[in-house]
Amino acid sequence: MDELITIDSEVCSGKPVIRGTRIMVKNILGMMAGGYTVARIIAESPELDFKQVSAALEYAANVIDEEQVLVNIHQTTPACALHAGTFGESLPWISSECSIHVHAG
Repeated sequence: MDELITIDSEVCSGKPVIRGTRIMVKNILGMMAGGYTVARIIAESPELDFKQVSAALEYAANVIDEEQVLVNIHQTTPACALHAGTFGESLPWISSECSIHVHAG
């Protein structure tokens, strides 16, 4: 993976890209999130191959694995106040009246 993903401050403002291209990892993730299959990504970007797309997904998984995920419960009704507490204690009991926002950071 390391040889397929590169970060260079002179290319795409230092965002991780597929080596030798200006295709950012976040673009591949966006296509996957939009319902594209790996085959469709390769068809839409013929300069990519399966190994490069897989490397982008592996890179993203490794980055996420290193991040601390924070869950914020935004109070949309008074009932949400009952759900204050730690992640493990509050989340299983969350009301449908509360909105949950997950942030990595």
